[in-house]
Amino acid sequence: MLCGMAGVIGAGGCSRSHEVPELSGVKIMPAITRVSGLDFETGDEIGLTITRASGIYAENVRMSYDGTVFSASDLAWYDQTSDPATLTAYYPYAENGAPVRFSVAADQSSGIESSDLLSALKSNVTPTESAVGMVFRHLMASVRIVVTNRTASAVEELRLGGTVLSADVDLAAQTAKAGSGAPAAEIKAFAQVPNESYRAVVVPQTAALTLTARTADGKSRSASFEATELLQGKYYTVSLVVEQDRLVPTLSGDVADWETGGELKPDTDGNEGGDSPDDEPGGDDASGDTMVCMDETYATVELGGRIWMAENLRHVTGDPSGCWYPSDASSENLKKYGMLYDYETAQGLCPDGWRLPEEADFEALVAVLEEPYTDFIPLAGLYSKAAGKNNGFGVRGCLMGATEGESGMRKYLQINTLGGGVPVIQDSQVANGVSVRFVKDAQ
Repeated sequence: MLCGMAGVIGAGGCSRSHEVPELSGVKIMPAITRVSGLDFETGDEIGLTITRASGIYAENVRMSYDGTVFSASDLAWYDQTSDPATLTAYYPYAENGAPVRFSVAADQSSGIESSDLLSALKSNVTPTESAVGMVFRHLMASVRIVVTNRTASAVEELRLGGTVLSADVDLAAQTAKAGSGAPAAEIKAFAQVPNESYRAVVVPQTAALTLTARTADGKSRSASFEATELLQGKYYTVSLVVEQDRLVPTLSGDVADWETGGELKPDTDGNEGGDSPDDEPGGDDASGDTMVCMDETYATVELGGRIWMAENLRHVTGDPSGCWYPSDASSENLKKYGMLYDYETAQGLCPDGWRLPEEADFEALVAVLEEPYTDFIPLAGLYSKAAGKNNGFGVRGCLMGATEGESGMRKYLQINTLGGGVPVIQDSQVANGVSVRFVKDAQ
């Protein structure tokens, strides 16, 4: 055990001054956009390095997730509680040290989590009893392929070609780029929904992608794309029509999970069996910097490929059973915090072309939100219908979602300043009162 230098730190491995209260072990509360959702899964492991002005205090400590925070039984804070440190973390954990070189798997058919390199960096952290909130960001890029199969044979395999599989990584700079001199190779994509939806994690790079689909009758069809810059943290969508003798790709840069990626362009000369369609899928254009709901005008902002209301909904309904003031009824509070609504009431207030956020909308939002998070999500609390009162006004901010959770509950996005202060997606009873922000896709 070492203290004040590189190494794993044991909770009992260093003596502590009697004048300094003993702190519990280091804990990390994560907020991320994972390929499988927002949260880490119980048992996931990260590597953590703590660096002080005097040097490395702890290096590549293995920390395990218990469903709420990451912790390690043999990692304790140092005694000098006023001395700041920089925390650097990454996922997935590697026993031989934080990666300077990372490779995505060539065969991702059984899952893509091991190829999804995440990193987090936080400076000026001092020893604390609370969990340290850290936002983990994708260092790789991602491609989703949505398949429309017009043949009688199911798609059994989809391969993405043309990309280099290894990356040079700089965790201090939070960057990754394709390794020089590495050859391009194929990736066997993961079937989220067989014959319908596939995903692959790729190294950030400029590449001319190819797609090859093999159907159950043994026939393969291919399509190719112009060279495109695939950026880290970005998520690109390809719509692929499988016809009897060809693949027809249509492409969109409006994506659902990570941060919106640029537009991929099909190489019409390289497509086997025909050209791509003239028209690409589209939707409503962004409507500017305001929107109107229930005769009131609200500011909007584009974040993560969506147009969000930049203010909480503040319409006062005529039915007090599904709408509550967060605090008092002053105009100042109404403007800052809006109202709290149950799920049924919020649905009835949503204007055409907008929606209550889905879980994927929250994930894309968290990927681009910067601290302090309370600049975007005011601490209006949550009204408990069962208790008949607001729980957490001034310390807790929530946004209602539409995705169904467990036992008929709905997903919502929450920040709790007493629990790390980072955005997390949780379940809430539909009868509870929650702040509302409507959202729509940016086109």
